[in-house]
Amino acid sequence: MAAIRFVFGLHLHQPVGNFDHVFEQHVADVYRPILERLSGRGVLPVVLHLSGPLLEWLEANNSAYLDFLGRLVSDGNVELLLAGFYEPVLASLPRADRVE
Repeated sequence: MAAIRFVFGLHLHQPVGNFDHVFEQHVADVYRPILERLSGRGVLPVVLHLSGPLLEWLEANNSAYLDFLGRLVSDGNVELLLAGFYEPVLASLPRADRVE
């Protein structure tokens, strides 16, 4: 039987206007620990998507996480999946609604 390649992808999201303490809590309790644990157990590489508001908040408030993520990317352990800043959904709407 041929091997199956499994791609593990993570979507890290925070909505526009969320509170700073929510961003901080999620970075501390979820976003950093999951990448640390995955890298410590040889699960990498993974695909990672960060929403625009989260990326913007990290840039202003937690550059250490972005440095950590940058090292994982440069080592080939994380591949970034990019999308529109506000995660646009126009492609999923019928043409008439998009035009409207």
